[in-house]
Amino acid sequence: MNIFVFDCCKVPQCWINPSGLYRVGYKTLYELYDPEVLDRMRKERRETVWNPGHNYCMLIAVQKLSEFRRQQSGKPPEDCSVLPELERQNYEAEVAVSTEFVAKCWCADLSVLI
Repeated sequence: MNIFVFDCCKVPQCWINPSGLYRVGYKTLYELYDPEVLDRMRKERRETVWNPGHNYCMLIAVQKLSEFRRQQSGKPPEDCSVLPELERQNYEAEVAVSTEFVAKCWCADLSVLI
């Protein structure tokens, strides 16, 4: 039998595999953690990595919408064409998607594969 050397461990020559089958697979690092530790790590990661970037994007979307509304508030309704209405809907959709994304999609923290 050959000795397999990895970064942290060795398979000794005296080790005998009774089935003769070698299986290679992977696990996420999170599968090895205790659930309480995992919850704490995800919370910390969300606060340090996710929230700053998402909050910035949300701020930009809200600013664009409020700026658009401020510009359109002084114009008479007959001057409004279809384009400003589409712009308003687009800005509102950006804000809505950003808001919904946090509630529905914050589960993509997949960890490291080992």
